[in-house]
Amino acid sequence: MNPENIDEFAYWYAIHTKPKQEQRAETNLRAWNIEAFTPRIKDRRRSRVFKGSNHIIKPLFPRYVFAHFNLECYSHRVTFTRGVHTIVRFGGVPARIDDRIISIIQERMGQDGLVQVGEDLKSGDSVIIEYGPFKSLVGIFERDIGEAERVRILLTSINYQAHITIEKDSVTKVPSLCKCAALDLQQS
Repeated sequence: MNPENIDEFAYWYAIHTKPKQEQRAETNLRAWNIEAFTPRIKDRRRSRVFKGSNHIIKPLFPRYVFAHFNLECYSHRVTFTRGVHTIVRFGGVPARIDDRIISIIQERMGQDGLVQVGEDLKSGDSVIIEYGPFKSLVGIFERDIGEAERVRILLTSINYQAHITIEKDSVTKVPSLCKCAALDLQQS
């Protein structure tokens, strides 16, 4: 195969890594001049002992990285790269990943290089509180509060309104089908 045709037959593939070796596999694939991509997210860990939480950076897909390469030329190298367990296969055939899927994930990446998961909240969205002393209460999202990842919520319950400021991670947008039921519950 001509070297100029190598990129013409390059596709994205999912690579199954050894446990907790996503970064190692990505680094070693790049050493072979293979484009590799490990989407990462910021996850919140709660501690029951300390009644607090902290954030960790972890892979969006644990034990998987994406690699863009010509299977015919680089299959052996990829398979035997340190940190790699195998190329993901379906029916014995390496499974190609559509370029659009990789693009969608990359478009969701923020300035910090982390994938932003979940829906963006807009003023007026109905939300439910998932954690803390206000757990299970439904409110109306008002706005983000600065860089501290906190939000302002309007709670309306039993003819009483209150504004609270809580951590953004502790609220979830109420699906549109549930909004009417949530508002009915709130007003009863």
